[in-house]
Amino acid sequence: MYTANGNPYLQLRTTEPPLPFIYKLIYQNNFQNIKLYSLILNQNLDRESKSTYNNIQLIAYDSGTPTLHTQLNLILNITDINDCIPKIITNSTIYNIYENNPNGYIIDKLNAYDCDIEQNGEIEYHLLNKTDLLIINSKTGQLSLNQSIDFEILNKFQQKNLTTIDLEYHIEVYDHGQPSLSSQTKIILRIHDINDYSPEFEKNHSYNWTYAQSILQPGSILGRIYAYDYDSGLQGLINYSIRSFHPCLTLDITSLGYIYIPYESSILTCSLLSYTFEITASDYDPINSRSTIQLLTINIDLNSINNNNHLLPKLLPLTIQRTILDINTLGKIAFIIDITNLNNYTYQPKIYLNNTNLLSCWNISSTGEISLISHPYASSYILSLYIIDEYTNEYLLMKLQIDICNSSILNSCRQLYVLSDNRMILIYAIGLALIITCICIIIFSLIICLCCGKTKQKSEVLSSTHQHTFLQYNDDYNSEKTESSSDQYKTSSNSTIREDDHDSACIINGHSSSSNSSSSGIQTWYNQKESINQIYPTSSTYYYDLKLAELLRKNQHPPCIHLNELPTIPQSLSTDYGFSSLELSASSSTSTLPNQHIEISVDQSPEKQLNIKSFISSRECVV
Repeated sequence: MYTANGNPYLQLRTTEPPLPFIYKLIYQNNFQNIKLYSLILNQNLDRESKSTYNNIQLIAYDSGTPTLHTQLNLILNITDINDCIPKIITNSTIYNIYENNPNGYIIDKLNAYDCDIEQNGEIEYHLLNKTDLLIINSKTGQLSLNQSIDFEILNKFQQKNLTTIDLEYHIEVYDHGQPSLSSQTKIILRIHDINDYSPEFEKNHSYNWTYAQSILQPGSILGRIYAYDYDSGLQGLINYSIRSFHPCLTLDITSLGYIYIPYESSILTCSLLSYTFEITASDYDPINSRSTIQLLTINIDLNSINNNNHLLPKLLPLTIQRTILDINTLGKIAFIIDITNLNNYTYQPKIYLNNTNLLSCWNISSTGEISLISHPYASSYILSLYIIDEYTNEYLLMKLQIDICNSSILNSCRQLYVLSDNRMILIYAIGLALIITCICIIIFSLIICLCCGKTKQKSEVLSSTHQHTFLQYNDDYNSEKTESSSDQYKTSSNSTIREDDHDSACIINGHSSSSNSSSSGIQTWYNQKESINQIYPTSSTYYYDLKLAELLRKNQHPPCIHLNELPTIPQSLSTDYGFSSLELSASSSTSTLPNQHIEISVDQSPEKQLNIKSFISSRECVV
């Protein structure tokens, strides 16, 4: 019989929520008071996140009063599966290693991590590359070199501009789980070259040379020596130097090893038959340079007869633009261009011929040796040359004109040399003449500028002096006008100033001299206007000094002032300061000379005449 006291129910509790599961009623028997529950997961379980759930309490209650219960403590342990992929943790992916390392040199120790446990978390290291150079410990991940590294062996193509070589290796790490999981990583061993080789001279090369004294001329190339350095970079590139033990015969050497007689040297005074030189081959290592010394002996044979078959090639500087070649040197090296002075210095220079159509006639080696290999079909050639420094990638384009001569014909080559010299002298002369002409033009221009500046300054000072003189004269006149008032008023009937307008000035034809002018001989402007218009229909307009006009406006009885002429200007430019458009004589209107002397006559008195400069028209009398 079903009773309320026997009706059980279930409850879950934990001190570390949340719970990973819930309970669910799956069966119930009310007569026997039986209930069956199942625990159902409500989330995914990850052992790597939480491997154990503790303090889970499962409590069963009844429905009686008081309530009775039973408690069950549960512990949930999560079982591991192989779900983590092992990963390698490295301090670096690029390791710098210098050559000549000791055997067993330890590079690094790799670390790998697998979040699984037990067998699933046991890992091993494996090198995928097949090599005898690098080894790795499968348990500890330690990387070490199994042998010493020789950079020169790795640099199979002997590239001089290659100073490091990168070696790539792939390493795999895997666990022992089922199925096994793994991952890979790449590391780089960067091998650096060190200067461990010294330059070496060719052992099969002879260093005892013999020449006829007659062919030893300035600029002649005696031969070439060659040394090699197995290192790379600057420490593998060689430069040469030569030292003579006898001051009589001096030689020089290019960075490519060509030994030549300098153009400024002379061997005519040398009497010895054998000379010894010390040649030093050094690399360009700025820190630890290595060098090697080789002795060279030059013997002079006085019995040898000079002929064209023993002519020595000439060294041509890089700046040369034209030269002469003897056709009798066909098939032999005629010139060697010194390409070692590209941009003042080169490390690994080479030269090439751009004229591909001339390859059948000319041969140019990468070191600058020029030779004629077939009979020429022209008397002159222009070679386009391309020079490059393969270490710095700097380049230069140059053109070389070669004139062909035949020494078998009398004076054939000599005439070309003379003609070439004359052309150079002409070019230098023309250039010098142009330079001298430019200098003269500059000096002449400076002199003109200085003279113009002084003239302008003097004119300004003189103009200022004249203005001051005129103002002083005006003040003197005001002080004396009281004494001459009686005479002035006597001639007021003939005056050119209107009594009703003292701001106006009268213009009188001034062909006559100011010394002969008198008040009685002057006609008023009003009386002469009509007659002047009839005789001289052409009118001229003048523009006068405003400052002078102001002075005349303030002086009611101004003196008669003879002024210089100004160039004619339009009537529309006439001013209202007491001056206006006037009809004058033809002689006064045609004169346009500026800055002439003006004559100032006060009361027509010759002793008070002044000469000053003004820009107001002369041949007129302003009263």
